[in-house]
Formats: sequence, structure tokens, C-alpha cells
Amino acid sequence: MKTLFSSLTILFCLSFVKAQITTELSEVYITDNRISIPISETDRLIQVISKSDIENSPATSIENLLSLVSGIDIRQRGVNGAQADVSIRGSSFEQVLVLINGTRMSDVQTGHHSMDLPVSLHSVERIVIVKGPSARRYGQNAYAGVIDIITKLNTKSSLEVNLSAADFGTFGLDAEFQTGGEEFKQLIQASYNQTDGYRYNTDSKRSNFWYQNELSLGKHKLSFQGGFTEKKFGANGFYATPSATEQYEETQSSLANVKADFDFNQIQLNASVYWRRHQDLYVFVRENPSIYRNMHIGSTVGASSNLMYSSRFGESAFGLEGRKEFLHSNNLGNWQRTSVSLFFEHKFKLLNSKLDVTPGFLVSDFNDFGTFFYPGIDVGYSISNHHRLYANMGKTYRTPTYTDLFYTDSVTEGNPNLKPEEALAYELGYRFQKQNWNFEINGFIRNSKNTIDWVKELEEDKWEGLNIAKVNLLGFESSVSYRFQSTFINSISLNYTYLDKDLNEEDSKYSKYILDHLKHQFIANLNHKIRNGINVEWIYRYNNRLTLDDYHLFDAKMRWENKNFELNIQCNNIFNTAYTETNLIPMPRRWFGGGVKVKI
Repeated sequence: MKTLFSSLTILFCLSFVKAQITTELSEVYITDNRISIPISETDRLIQVISKSDIENSPATSIENLLSLVSGIDIRQRGVNGAQADVSIRGSSFEQVLVLINGTRMSDVQTGHHSMDLPVSLHSVERIVIVKGPSARRYGQNAYAGVIDIITKLNTKSSLEVNLSAADFGTFGLDAEFQTGGEEFKQLIQASYNQTDGYRYNTDSKRSNFWYQNELSLGKHKLSFQGGFTEKKFGANGFYATPSATEQYEETQSSLANVKADFDFNQIQLNASVYWRRHQDLYVFVRENPSIYRNMHIGSTVGASSNLMYSSRFGESAFGLEGRKEFLHSNNLGNWQRTSVSLFFEHKFKLLNSKLDVTPGFLVSDFNDFGTFFYPGIDVGYSISNHHRLYANMGKTYRTPTYTDLFYTDSVTEGNPNLKPEEALAYELGYRFQKQNWNFEINGFIRNSKNTIDWVKELEEDKWEGLNIAKVNLLGFESSVSYRFQSTFINSISLNYTYLDKDLNEEDSKYSKYILDHLKHQFIANLNHKIRNGINVEWIYRYNNRLTLDDYHLFDAKMRWENKNFELNIQCNNIFNTAYTETNLIPMPRRWFGGGVKVKI
């Protein structure tokens, strides 16, 4: 803890270094096929990772990048994005919805595969993170939050090639081609990464392909996006006990989406059709699959339509979505699930537009679990142009995955009698934004019932899926950032998250997920320049988890760039910290890497 307090003192002192204020950054809008809102007017905690944040970051994958955001807990197994679970505010990985350009990546088999993304970090324009229950807008899986990964099409033609190499025999090649103009533009991206692994049987290979286009017809647009990713990796201790050193897994994920956007001044209408397929091959002994082998193939086909209407009474949004999910598995069986959702939301502007009140609801009907009602309301009041108070409340549900219901092996027993999870959540916050200052603090409560967890009474027992009676979460987050224009410092940010869970359950001694969350998380970021064109990013993380030892991590990246060329070097885990994130799997110690980017 002495290291933590010393680092905090240094960083707070740095935050008050005198500097000349730069011009105010342009407003960012949050658009999710519902009501389009400038981020300064949102009535919940939303964080945006910008393109410049991505380029400066020492992260080597989307998973690594998200681990640098306070309030998000990335539980990685291995490196190179081989397998990672994402948690928001102490949730399970099943309770977070991941999107690509608004299209859901949730998996019918298990949330373990939500981060099997067919797009590389280099093609990401920004990532929008919505914290807190968002089922009112997004439906199933948006129990604790939403992560929307946005790629961007450019009107100018360009070719960008990235080469990277690092310790553990790691190297990667990424190529991105953009072409078109104002009326038609398209993006083609392909990448390949591999590593020998930082310990026995943690090697991995990952391939991505992504295509996206957009055709403008006056104020209307037609677009298509599609991609494919494949991962092959050694899974030493990933899922069973640490002694299961010979595990191996291969996953494939495909996505296709066709969308039409129509603009009729006061009315905006969009409609889309999408398909996602995921394949998961798991073997217990890599060199002898006959001992134990699972093959799961899941597909989701869906269609949605949304209408936004602006009038003197405010802004209204209506939405309708239907999905059909299929699963074929030698372990879980063959299943189908159909769901239909109806969405409505209206934003009232009162008191000379200083007060916003946005009530709404979503109704979802599942053929196997029945009908659920997700109501919610957001309220925000602008004290001035720079100060805003906000509050929100919402109810959410999550139906069990087929892994929750039916998965069985030598150490795990699913439960076909599981009930859907449900929660009622509240949030209260304050936001200050002025020129290059950003400050935000908020507190939140999530009261959950029938929370699904894997538990056991004795260490030698099997893990069994159960509905835990009640789980009450209390927490708060705070962040402050400042952008400088000086001879040395570019920007600094400090972020802290506190979580406290009250588990009202006496029957289970061991919990796999519910009691395995961060209690304290602190992340500090300092970006400075050595000379024009050379920037250095320093990131410090402190994670204190209930069931594992706390740890401190320092990462750094130095980047030199001009108009068409970039060279970077980085070091992760500078002080060679020994730590684990999940399942007693040791993570890499200090490692070095670097890369070259050429843009034509």
C-alpha cells in the first residue's frame, strides 16, 4: 500500500503543474440506434476511449485496452487476447453486453466468448462504455453495462500496415485498406498474431478479417459489415484446476450485418438484419482429444427496426427486435430460443432545457422463460454549462445461458432449473466539464435476486449452478483528467472505483464468480512528450480483489510519429510483478515489445 500512496501523491502533484489551456475539445455524441445524445448531457456514467487514447496506450489488444479503464475488470487467461472475461462494476462476464457498431456479440453458449471479436485494435475508432444496467435500451445481457466497439470509415483512400514483435516469440501483422469518397466508402482489414506463450502450453494464434462499407443516398445510408476471427490456443489451467496443464481450445466467430438509415428531418428510421455464428472446440488433453472433447456451434439471427421522432414535446424513440438462437453441442444438446423485444423511450426537456427527464421501458418475450418488463428512468439537471447532476434507476433481467443450464464434466454440474437473474439499480452522479478539465463522481447500488453463480460446499465437490438468494452491491467511482499544452506534459488522469458486495446466502462456502471481484481499483495515466513527435504514456494500475492478492502494475509506451510513419516501443509490467487475474493462472512478468506503422 505504501507504493500506492506514494504514486498517488506524485500524480496529484503533477496534476497541478501550471500549463496553458488548449482549445476545447469537440463534443462527442452517443448514438445507439435510439436517441442521439451529446456525452455532456448523458444522465449516466459513460466513458469514451478515443482514437488518440488507443494509439498512445501500451495495450496490444482490445482486451488489454479495456483493462486500463476503471470500473472494468478484465480477467485474462494468457496473452495475445487468447481468452478473456469482462466485468463491469463487479458483474459476471455473462452480465455485460459487447457490441460492434451496435451489433450484439453475445453468445448463446456462454459469455466466455463475448470478446471473440472479428476486428483488430488498429481499426477501432473509439470504444463507448455505458456503466450500469442498460436493459431498458439494449435488452438481454446489458445487466451491468454495455461496451460498444466503433470502427470508422474514412472518405480518403489509404493503406496502413502495422508490424509488431514482443517477448515470448510474439509477432503480428495487420493491414487496413480504406477507399471511397463522400458517397461510397469501404474498409478492408486483416490481421494475424501469434505467440509461443509465456509458460508451457500457452501458445496462441489469432486471425481476423473485417469488411465494412457505407453508401450515401442523399441523407439516407445503406451499410454492410462482416467479419471472421479464429483463435487457437493452449489453455494450461484455463478452466479446470491448475493441474489441468494439457487443455486446448479453438474458437471461430463470424458476423454479418446489413443496415439502412433514413433521415426525414424530424423522423429518423433505421432497420438492420444480422447474423452471428460461433464455434468452440475444447479438448482436455491437447495431444489426445479422445479423452474428453466438446464441440459447440451456436448461431443467432436477428432483425431490428428503430424510429426516432423529434417534436416540441421532446424526443421519442421506438424499437422492435426479434432474434432466433440455435445451439448444437455434444455436451449441452441441441436447443433453440426465440425472443421478441419492444422498446420505447421519451426525453422531456424542461425548465428552459436545463432539466432532462427520460423514462422508458423494454418488454422482452422468450419462448422458454416468458415475458420480462425492463422499466427505467434517467434524470439530469444542468446547473450551468459546466456543472451537471444526474440520476437514473432501472430494472434488468438475464436469462441463463445453455452452459448455466446444462454443462457437465468431471468438476461441473449445470442446473436446468435455474431462474433468470433480476436486479434493481440506482445511480447518482455529478459531472464537471470545462475546457480541458473533466471531473466526475457517482455512487450506485445494485440489488440482485436469483443471481446465477457456480458454488460448492466442500472443496472436493463439483461446481453446481445455483440461484443465489440476494446479492446487494454498493459502490462509487471518481475520475479527474486534465489536458495540458506545455513543454512536457500532455495529459493526466486519475480514476478510482470502490465495490462492496453483501451476499445473503449461507448454503455455499465456495463461490466461483460472485465473491471474486475487485474491491478497490485505482488507475493513473500520464502522457508527456520528450520532443515534437515523440510521446510517452505511463499507466499505473492497482487492483485489490477479494479472493486474490492485490497487485501493482506499471506499463509504458514511447511513440514517435510523423505524417506517414510511426515507431513504438513498450514495456508491460515494468517492475516484474507476480500476479494472477483468475483461476490461479500466473500472468506474464515483465515483457517488452515494439512495432512499426506505415501509412500511405
